[in-house]
Amino acid sequence: MANVNVDYIVIGGGTGGLRASLACANKGKTVLFEPGTLGGTCLNTGCIPTKAMLHAAHVYESSKDSAQFGVTNKTTLNFPKLM
Repeated sequence: MANVNVDYIVIGGGTGGLRASLACANKGKTVLFEPGTLGGTCLNTGCIPTKAMLHAAHVYESSKDSAQFGVTNKTTLNFPKLM
């Protein structure tokens, strides 16, 4: 591997690592090491997708009771689209 001169090294491309690497990039040469998908667990498989699924579940459940308020519809959950 060639020698590369850098000012900052950031390990981990999760939400914190991405923010840190952007801040460092404004000050000098920056390298970001991330073995997986950028965004980390929270963005890709953890907190954020979980919150989206919980919200969809609440909307789906609430729509089942909509007829009592004069709103009629046929509600289905398209799980592949949610994913």
